Amino acid sequence: GHPLAAAGLIEAVICTICIQQNLIPANTGCTIPDPKLNLQPTLSPMEQPVDTVLSNSFGFGGNNASVVIRSVKGNGNPVLLKKATPLEVIGCECITGAGETTSTLNRFLSGENCNGVFPLAALSENLPPRLIRRLKRLPRMALALADSLQKNIVSFQSPLSIFWGTGWGALSETYDFLTELFKSNEKFCSPTDFIGSVHNAAAGQVAMYLKSKGANITTTGGDYSFEQALLSASLLHPDNTNEPVLVLGADEHHTKLSGLFDESVSKTHEDSDGGGALLLKHAGSARGLNISCCFYERAE
Repeated sequence: GHPLAAAGLIEAVICTICIQQNLIPANTGCTIPDPKLNLQPTLSPMEQPVDTVLSNSFGFGGNNASVVIRSVKGNGNPVLLKKATPLEVIGCECITGAGETTSTLNRFLSGENCNGVFPLAALSENLPPRLIRRLKRLPRMALALADSLQKNIVSFQSPLSIFWGTGWGALSETYDFLTELFKSNEKFCSPTDFIGSVHNAAAGQVAMYLKSKGANITTTGGDYSFEQALLSASLLHPDNTNEPVLVLGADEHHTKLSGLFDESVSKTHEDSDGGGALLLKHAGSARGLNISCCFYERAE
């Protein structure tokens, strides 16, 4: 599966079809295998009982995963799910139309709204120019959040893992990639925009910037993307570590695409976007500011 951010979904569907219909699909486009590889790929579809399928590129955009899908015979063995554990907030940052965290809080506490789109130049002013020279709005927003946490937390420790929630992903890269593709009759387009258009590209940028080598998970559940990222962090962050975990959520406004995807855009007279980030660790006690996804934990 390789069609942008839908790779995992498409692979899951194909794996399920293979099991249900006893189908082994062919390797698309492969006609003459390289004999030096000593492999015999399937060149034509065939019918054969299929019990288990390995999807070895379930993720895309540098954040990969392997998933094994198998048929269920009978009721199967019940799976005991890990209980989500509360996480303690070490630090937090946000970006709104009012600016970064301090400006946003000042606006909020004075009773004013935080609508608007924070200028791209101001958003990027504290980031290394070489880092962002080919990046557009959403990855810059994610990096700005990570950079603010790094600079504003005393004795900052790089997070082990990154959990990133975004409803619509990198709209600027997606629009520019498709525009150039159609303008050139599908002959020329930007490889940078192609790579950056997937939803999890920003999470990869943050992981490289903070040198985070643990899990790198992107959730894309619309308005609930951040909550899904937070739940994923509470479920997947290892119990036996004191290292922190970073949970981010952001979406950008795009003049052409946002109104097509999000009905709320048409209900306001001011373009707006933004995001937030929480640096978390396992809650050692009831003291401090702890956070958990109570609704999801009870939706069994």
